[in-house]
Amino acid sequence: NSYLNYFLFLVSAIVPTLWQILISVSIVFGFGKTFKEKKENLFFEKTNIISATIGKTLPYTIVFMLWGSFFIFYMYVYEPWSFKGSFSIVFLAMLLTLLAYEGVALLFFTLNFHTTRALSLTALYTAPAFAFLGITFPVSSMGEFATFWHNILPISHYLKIQIAEASYGSSIEAVLPHLKNLSLFLIVWAVVFLKIKRKIV
Repeated sequence: NSYLNYFLFLVSAIVPTLWQILISVSIVFGFGKTFKEKKENLFFEKTNIISATIGKTLPYTIVFMLWGSFFIFYMYVYEPWSFKGSFSIVFLAMLLTLLAYEGVALLFFTLNFHTTRALSLTALYTAPAFAFLGITFPVSSMGEFATFWHNILPISHYLKIQIAEASYGSSIEAVLPHLKNLSLFLIVWAVVFLKIKRKIV
């Protein structure tokens, strides 16, 4: 917080935190409605589960990428805060974060294909995120559980990249470990595809 300004310090973290909640809740509601109305067999072709799932999440991906991009441009183009690094790296991290939360939300939903229970798990996972980001309280001073929770939140890794690029102009090599951490969350998509396939078949 080199500007000593609480707007930049807090809003740059609060908005992404709200963003990840909206992503997760929207995905659960979107898929929950399809299964609640018993339309899953019409929507998901048995031989093409992957493309059908990706196709259903694609509109959410586009909308939330636009929202996230608007926020970045508002903060660092419209507002007078300088941006020292690469927008491309931030947008890549944003996309990986978005896909990570979509995958986790779908994982919660496909545990039992129950919308209400999935929303409860989603709320438990995403709502307290701001407290574990390490923005207002350093990660190095957190206990083991808080550090663990910090590490399993995609938004934690995204914000490290956003801050590194905006404030320090870090190279791709410097933020590569955080990009790799975000990429690891994509593994849950394999579980999601498998569980949807079992449900349909």
